[in-house]
Amino acid sequence: DPALLERSPFELSGGQKRRVAVAGVMAMRPRILVLDEPAAGLDPEGRDDILSEVKEYHKKTGTTVLLVSHSMEDIAKYAN
Repeated sequence: DPALLERSPFELSGGQKRRVAVAGVMAMRPRILVLDEPAAGLDPEGRDDILSEVKEYHKKTGTTVLLVSHSMEDIAKYAN
């Protein structure tokens, strides 16, 4: 959302802050991306958004992604 570019990081919701954090790490193009519960506390839509972005990042870059989650549903849906 372009409107978010003008906002202070302190005005973002928890889910938005989490997305910014994950995006910042992905922007560094690590060889291995380790994410510990990246969707914890997010609503279902936010969870799907962030995990879909991570999966797409993996497909585009070939980066190894280690995803830690208590949700077997998430693992089954997003792991390959």
